[in-house]
Amino acid sequence: MKSVNDKQISALEKCLQMGQLSEVREFIRQTKPAEISRKYSAKIANLARRIGEPSFAIQLLHPYVRPKFAQPLKATDEEVAEYAIALSHVGAINEAYQLLDGVNEKKFVHVSLYKAFALFHRWDYQAAIPHLTEYISNPKISEYQACVAKVNLAAGYSNLLRDKEALELIKEVSALVSRQGYILLLSNILEISIELCIRSHDLKKAEINIEKSLKLLGNSHVRYVLYAKKWKAILKLLGTKKKKDFAEIEEVKADANQKHFWEVARECDFYKALIKKDKELFNFVFFGSPYWPYRKKINTLY
Repeated sequence: MKSVNDKQISALEKCLQMGQLSEVREFIRQTKPAEISRKYSAKIANLARRIGEPSFAIQLLHPYVRPKFAQPLKATDEEVAEYAIALSHVGAINEAYQLLDGVNEKKFVHVSLYKAFALFHRWDYQAAIPHLTEYISNPKISEYQACVAKVNLAAGYSNLLRDKEALELIKEVSALVSRQGYILLLSNILEISIELCIRSHDLKKAEINIEKSLKLLGNSHVRYVLYAKKWKAILKLLGTKKKKDFAEIEEVKADANQKHFWEVARECDFYKALIKKDKELFNFVFFGSPYWPYRKKINTLY
């Protein structure tokens, strides 16, 4: 078994919160699931999922949640919840939600947050919001977890085009996130702010936030860097009155497809359709999504 202790887990959690993802990623890459003792499996699965390694989390917890043979110890609520949320990241959203429904909130306080995350994966932000507000009001959660929920609630409002509520919540939480150095959350806030700025036609502020976002994490988190590059390409198209050059957004889309970030690729196509007024491409994006809330959003924006 790999030697892991509470102090090391706490240090890795701190690294993740502060945006030092390379250290967490290196730990995960040097670790085989079979080397981790069960005591720390759920905690390490949590870290792996949050740095974009949900498959590692699933592999780590599968023997406890879905054992081949009867086990003397049933899976804990924490193990089931971490397994479920990792499943949602690889597309098994219905199974994830069913598992989360069976988790005892008194034994695992974060289940409401995880249900919201699972609903986010199928664009059901309307259904996710009550779970987030319930979680935020829970006195047992930490300051950091409350910030996580508030940032995600702002993202939910933004995706429902409730921009005023999203902006108010961002203003409320930004100062605390910045003061505490929660770099990953700050990157999330900037990403939400960029979209809000673009929708309000404040392209200058959007550009400033894009540069802040790219500078903040460098190349330490592929997904967030790709988000920023996507908005940079979109902003370039929106900001020029000259002949539009779609080469940059095509590069972002190709990169997203290569890295299997399908939603980023889809957003590239949507904004191309919006800017070019290309109804055929819009229909391709619209009917290509299985999620009605996403269809409703882009239909409103088009």
